[in-house]
Amino acid sequence: GTGGIAIVCAKKKADVTALDLDKDSIELAKFMAKKEKVKIKFIIEDVFKEKFNRDFDIIFSIDALEHINAEKFIRVFKNHIKPGGYLILKVNNKLFPYDPHTQKYLIHLLPVKTIDSLLKKYYWNFFRTYKSYSEIKLPTYFSLVKLLSKFKDLNFKIYPLFIPFLPYVREKYFDAYQNISGLNPIYKISPIFRNRFINRLFINRFTNLICQSFLIICEKNED
Repeated sequence: GTGGIAIVCAKKKADVTALDLDKDSIELAKFMAKKEKVKIKFIIEDVFKEKFNRDFDIIFSIDALEHINAEKFIRVFKNHIKPGGYLILKVNNKLFPYDPHTQKYLIHLLPVKTIDSLLKKYYWNFFRTYKSYSEIKLPTYFSLVKLLSKFKDLNFKIYPLFIPFLPYVREKYFDAYQNISGLNPIYKISPIFRNRFINRLFINRFTNLICQSFLIICEKNED
């Protein structure tokens, strides 16, 4: 990326190493680091080829997981986290209606051949960066759980980021209950139970499906 998180960490006096395969991104990050007067070690290299000579307390990865072999990526980095350290990942959600890679709505839910055909016709700029949409592997909440469960030495939590439409949906949901409150036993039991029920329904399930992206925090076991 352009070094935003690296610069924030460096300002907190952390010893920061920033890696990216894209030379232009690294050059921009160097410029921003110099402007902010912070010291960061920058590396231009493929993450799978770089031979790290140290372990880290925290490793961040922002919007990279969908572009590479996710399992291999996590396996490489978890081996360079100190016991008790963290691997923090941010990745886009396949089920969110808008796709940032194509800048289109819902197109990413179609078969890859159809996506490529439509992009060649209506958004050919996409192919300046990618050869095919098959290079992008957006995960869902359930695919992330399945993937992360393979790593027994990592304790992970997945948090939804940017929950779209939720205030509108919850408002309508409450209105529906209020309109039939005389008939609905859940609404009549108690406000505390009712709020827990709605939070459990929307925040714990609904938002994991349609959130824009996920924040994944993995803690490496100390033993």
